[in-house]
Amino acid sequence: KKIMNTYREIQKKAYKKNDNNFCSVIATALTMNLNYDLVHAKFAQNGRINGKGVPWYQIKKNIEQLAKKHGFKLTSYKAKFINDVDWVWVDEDNNFLCKSNLTVNNARDHLGRGTYMLGIRRHALAYVNGSVKDWSNNRKFKIDAILKIEKKVKERNFSKNDFLKFIK
Repeated sequence: KKIMNTYREIQKKAYKKNDNNFCSVIATALTMNLNYDLVHAKFAQNGRINGKGVPWYQIKKNIEQLAKKHGFKLTSYKAKFINDVDWVWVDEDNNFLCKSNLTVNNARDHLGRGTYMLGIRRHALAYVNGSVKDWSNNRKFKIDAILKIEKKVKERNFSKNDFLKFIK
């Protein structure tokens, strides 16, 4: 089921619930294309109180649980110093993502298409296919956490008879 809410639509819904400091809940709903109420309930189940933000480790815990339930693959990136000169973003296996001088306003130049949860100082935001879905769009806030979120493709097992249907 496609939700496709915008940042503003979800923000209005959150305000109606007398909530604020909900950046991680909105960003999770947007990056996973999940219903805001479902995401809000998951964060509350794991200790988030209305009106209070949560630290990155708790955001990640919530996303990991939602990813497992809804079929997403997560890749976490960290900044790493290489060649005594450069900082780069790499995953757990040291696969290169991009140079580390990443800010909200230059993210699309380095990340391109794809879906990411980005962390900046005391804030989380959604980045979906080259577009920042957040009030911080076009600002020079330094990114200090990156989590790539990809929908897993369901594998289908075909039999010999399935292929024979296409040959006839």
